[in-house]
Amino acid sequence: MSESEADPAAGAINLLRQRSYVSLWIARFTSSMGVQAQAVTIAWQIYALARLHSDVRHAALAVGMIGLAQFAPLFALTLVAGETADRYDRKIIGMICMSMEVLTAAALAFLAYRGLHALWPIYLIAVVFGASRAFQSPAMSALAPMLVPRPLLPRAIAWNSLAWQSASILGPALGGLLCAISPAAAYTASLGCS
Repeated sequence: MSESEADPAAGAINLLRQRSYVSLWIARFTSSMGVQAQAVTIAWQIYALARLHSDVRHAALAVGMIGLAQFAPLFALTLVAGETADRYDRKIIGMICMSMEVLTAAALAFLAYRGLHALWPIYLIAVVFGASRAFQSPAMSALAPMLVPRPLLPRAIAWNSLAWQSASILGPALGGLLCAISPAAAYTASLGCS
């Protein structure tokens, strides 16, 4: 039994000494929180905009289509993204994808501040965002285990899970609260998290 397995506090301290891993963990947590906040805001904004011109049934369909707009590129690019993560520098792929997240959040914030009433720009941004997430997921998932020594790997995996679970609870809450103020505020917060 290693020292980190015998003493959980020592294992946590050893993990926190891995600066590259801690930086990645913070980036993934805040990015995931921003993504979740953005998803709630996009759905609410699509529904509100669709309700200006159509009934509840068609507005609900418009919300469902935003999910499809984000999922379709993810589905279509999964194999290519996995191969790309295996062949190229995962850190660079992650940075490019996070930059795309920042650009999509900035574009959504800009459109919300301008008082957008059209749905198509949001769908277009959602497709770009979905493509970025397709490449980010395999690259970042494969990068984390490379940043910690083997004895700390189980603890790092647990911390990654904790970050994702926490972000998937806190992000929608943040998005919903800020969306009550305005979609622009929620997108700006998402931009800050990215």
